Amino acid sequence: MEQKLIPISIICAQHNVEITFADDLYACGLIEIIEEKEEKHIQEEALERLEKMIRLHRDLEINMAGIETISHMLTEMDKLQEKLVITRRRLSFYEQ
Repeated sequence: MEQKLIPISIICAQHNVEITFADDLYACGLIEIIEEKEEKHIQEEALERLEKMIRLHRDLEINMAGIETISHMLTEMDKLQEKLVITRRRLSFYEQ
């Protein structure tokens, strides 16, 4: 299956942020940037995550360190949510 790539320049222009913001996210390991034809892109499935970080930065004026912390916490919350779902399924199996 071919991955769909979205140019970062278009995303940044639509959200009125500098491309250097995406570069900083990449440097922190928060997004993956793919260079193709001398232009930077992200995968389509990473778009929602990038837009969330843009909103944190632009709307809430959160700096890069804060975005890193929030991103880590959200990832951990997602993992805990998955574990909770698995635990509930196991519990319901034993309750029946």
